[in-house]
Amino acid sequence: MSPKTFACQWLRLALAAALLTGCAGQPLVSERLSPGRRLVLLFDASTSMRENDPAGVARLGGQLVMGLVGSDDNVGAITYSATATVQRSMGPVGGEPSRAELSRILRSVERNGITNFAAALDEARAMLEASQAPPGSPIVLLTDGVPYRGRRREVGVSLGEVVEALRAKGWPIYAIALSEEAQSPFLSLLVGKTGGAVYPVADAGGLLAAFQAVATEALGYLRAERGRHRLTLGPDTRRLAFVARWPGGAVGRLLDLAHDGTPLPAERIVRTPGGEGPLAVGLIEHPAPGSWEVRFSGEPSVVALVEPTFALDFVEGSPPERVDSLARVEVAVRLVAAPGAAEALANRVRVRGRLEVDGKPWGEGFDFSPDSAGELRFRAAFRAPRVEEESSLRLVVDALLPEGSLTRTRSLTVRPGSATGLALDIRPGRVERAAWAGRAVALEFSVQGDPRQPVEVRCGAARLDLEPGARGVLRVSTRSSGALEVRALGEDGAEFVQRIPVTLRRFRVRGAQQKGLVLQPVPVGFASEPVALSLRLIPAGTLAVSDGVVRGPGGARLPVRVDEGRVWVEPDPTLPPGHYEGGLPVRIAEHPEAGAARLPVRVEVLPKLELPESVTLRGRWGWVTTPVELAWPAKRAVPIRVEVAPLVGSGSAAGARILPRFDVRVRPLDGWKGDRLGVTPRRLALEVFLAADLPQGTYRGALKLIPREGERDPLVVPLDLTVKR
Repeated sequence: MSPKTFACQWLRLALAAALLTGCAGQPLVSERLSPGRRLVLLFDASTSMRENDPAGVARLGGQLVMGLVGSDDNVGAITYSATATVQRSMGPVGGEPSRAELSRILRSVERNGITNFAAALDEARAMLEASQAPPGSPIVLLTDGVPYRGRRREVGVSLGEVVEALRAKGWPIYAIALSEEAQSPFLSLLVGKTGGAVYPVADAGGLLAAFQAVATEALGYLRAERGRHRLTLGPDTRRLAFVARWPGGAVGRLLDLAHDGTPLPAERIVRTPGGEGPLAVGLIEHPAPGSWEVRFSGEPSVVALVEPTFALDFVEGSPPERVDSLARVEVAVRLVAAPGAAEALANRVRVRGRLEVDGKPWGEGFDFSPDSAGELRFRAAFRAPRVEEESSLRLVVDALLPEGSLTRTRSLTVRPGSATGLALDIRPGRVERAAWAGRAVALEFSVQGDPRQPVEVRCGAARLDLEPGARGVLRVSTRSSGALEVRALGEDGAEFVQRIPVTLRRFRVRGAQQKGLVLQPVPVGFASEPVALSLRLIPAGTLAVSDGVVRGPGGARLPVRVDEGRVWVEPDPTLPPGHYEGGLPVRIAEHPEAGAARLPVRVEVLPKLELPESVTLRGRWGWVTTPVELAWPAKRAVPIRVEVAPLVGSGSAAGARILPRFDVRVRPLDGWKGDRLGVTPRRLALEVFLAADLPQGTYRGALKLIPREGERDPLVVPLDLTVKR
């Protein structure tokens, strides 16, 4: 073997060994990897950390990460100062013992030496590469962000080279910044190029807020919910975590976690190692659907984190890594879910995008539209900002769900361009709206004009004039789905054309009452009998019906109430009788943007029902009789029964009673049977027997008309009887 051949083989062996073994300490990758995510923890162990992190917040951050990842996730840990040292090989997290071991190791690491970011990030890159990490695998960097500024000879790759390598692989850096200097442009630029972000932390209190963002962007959790000690989970949850922080330097611990009121066995809960501390995590993997509640000691601030079984990701090749100034950029994302959950997920997710330039918001947010039926893909387009020199643009995409949101980011490089023609930014670039059948739909488009010259923007009859770079609203009305063509003309004759797809989903009300609701006639001053609604939406949806008003003679207004699917009119004794018409607002609960339709309502208000104010009888002894005229507030007679309440004596007759069962009779007159009653008055004879030993005085009771059907209240007529010997 020649010396040259021997040297080449030796170099190959050395490179292979370097791939599997860190600069010092443990190997880069353990013998066994699980199918879960890959994540690298980078801990700054330089001398400056002793001053900028005397309380050991970085170690607490490491504990938080180890408390939030799943047992089948793969985590590697590296400490660095002048050189990088692998403290934990990339491998499965496992249970509490292995999580606690990393915490023990970090406590023993001495903080000493200069800060070599290039060596640290290159070691993290090697670890991810050796573990065959997919794009999106994060590096969580806990640092004070103070770079070494002394003079020394560069050894190995440069910082720019390793950051470019991470960007090319799609491995973002999320930096937990532990000092004022960590918020400098140096760290922001370093992290921003990989599509990550910087989260400043002043103390252990700020660590919780920072990890809410890291958990959503790097660990796949839905957006955190503050102050939640309990919440209800559906069937599509992979992990549930409760994170607590005790204020003012206090410490505490997790007491228990309960599912549907039953505490879980201790072995089901993954806790932060070390028992009590200023921060604590309680993690449950594969939690069952139902109600979950946590108890911590003391009164900490609590955040609930939910990791679903689905994920948000960019479609391959979208968006491009480099775009031109003012270019129209198309972007596509997809939700990855199990086949059974995909359809339910599509009906409750909304996807929005936003842009950041140099860490600051740029322009307005924009909505994504479904790309095709049956697949959870969404598309949108935005206009790149105008730049004079190469700049970094950060695209942030949120998948919004009722229980929270998933967030993904992507960094783009914007090159200064020599764009010709007109450059307009029109949002949204696609419209999908719900609307009532037969109605025109009003649409609004936010239009930013060309930065160099005034433009006239037209879409059909709608017109908008914009000064250079100004933003305005173009209002368009349409009755059908299709593509709206927006045209712009500049002063120099340059033209711009954009076709905006519009999809209108039309809804109709169907059912026995779809043409209107007729309430039962009701006399003045009485509430109508409640009528149950029998309506549905086509296509399927939730119909929301609100209170309304009907109008009658002279513009008189009569309120119409809706509650629990029943409709009735309120009593008003001042209304004139006559015919009243109006309507109830009807909305689609899932699509408030469709506005309200109108359900016609009619009701006949009858003349005032005349009831006796009271019935009075007088007598000495024996049977005394008086006629009583009665009516019921319904145009058609309804089944009723007539009852008499006991007559109770007062004054000199106090304590004496006349009982209806023995001494009172009710006898219908004029052929009336006494079993049904309507607005047509009917008469009955009220007969009371006065015993010879009945004390003299006044007796009071009541005559009651009680409906045999429905839920109407009885009508009551006071009854007065005077006994005088």
